Amino acid sequence: MKVAAEVDGLDLVLMGHDHQRFLSEVISPSGKKVPVVNPANNARAIGVIDFVFSGNSSGKDTLSIIPKILDIDSLTPSRSYLARFADRLSSVSVTDTLSTRDAFFGPSAFMTLLHDLQLEISGAQISFAAPLSFDASIVAGPLRVSDMFTLYKYENMLYTMKLTGREIKDYLEMAYDLWTVPVSDGENGQLIRFASEKPSLTDNRLKNPSYNFDSAAGIDYTVDITRPQGEKITITSLSDGTPFNPDSTYTVAVNSYRANGGGDLLTLGAGILAQELPSRVIRATDKDLRYYLIKAVEKRRVISPRVETNWKFVPEKLASEAGDRSRHLLFGAGASRNQK
Repeated sequence: MKVAAEVDGLDLVLMGHDHQRFLSEVISPSGKKVPVVNPANNARAIGVIDFVFSGNSSGKDTLSIIPKILDIDSLTPSRSYLARFADRLSSVSVTDTLSTRDAFFGPSAFMTLLHDLQLEISGAQISFAAPLSFDASIVAGPLRVSDMFTLYKYENMLYTMKLTGREIKDYLEMAYDLWTVPVSDGENGQLIRFASEKPSLTDNRLKNPSYNFDSAAGIDYTVDITRPQGEKITITSLSDGTPFNPDSTYTVAVNSYRANGGGDLLTLGAGILAQELPSRVIRATDKDLRYYLIKAVEKRRVISPRVETNWKFVPEKLASEAGDRSRHLLFGAGASRNQK
């Protein structure tokens, strides 16, 4: 809008991405009315512009610009377009709805799919990943490219790094400490670390962003919710049964944000110096992770969600009760365990 108000010569300004709908006219320095159209974010609406040219007796055309914003849900899909691509729309699908909600309270189908794909793409022994969207779902049925933005919303590369067993444990110690609070109260304790000491339905902000709530695949471990950071994680073995050794070196799949120190899990958590991180990288993809996720999903054709139970919160009864209380605060009274 500032450009329209301060720069002459514009007939129309199209905006987006800033999460605010705007449809109005801005007066330019010369006094001209400049339409500004902003349908906001997430492709929930679209800006539509009609250009109307009218001739007159002098032989000059006049231009009228008629802007509007339409909600996507109000539009009717083209039947011919859908018919033309029907085979592709039905060729890749998911058999059950996936939700990030369950990822906060234990192993989930959403995170299992992401871990499986990261391990498949990288060939690493272990995968680290987090729910990048706080509350998102992929609905059962045909899978679309837009669903891959739900599964993975950022343009990160996939890196494979070398980490020792001790660094892997310390990494997870920090991740779960950002994620959970030590629980001692069997009646009122919360599993999730909220910003407020007394969270409620109207004050349920997380203290830390969920994209730092990394879990792991490829290893079997428990997370003791009664213990502080440094004492939470017990890794029993690799998931193939191979003993886990704190002094051994393992290959670990992480996104480029994490590999470059994002979230501090590798630096403050695992204790690796920031300048040392590049030397730990074995390989990196040449395209963003979402591209490879799309290719892997296309190869599978049908995604049947499953839950890999390679880790769990303990004590289980206390964790279940505390998790239910936190679920209620985060997602409302109607939210239940394993809700899709």
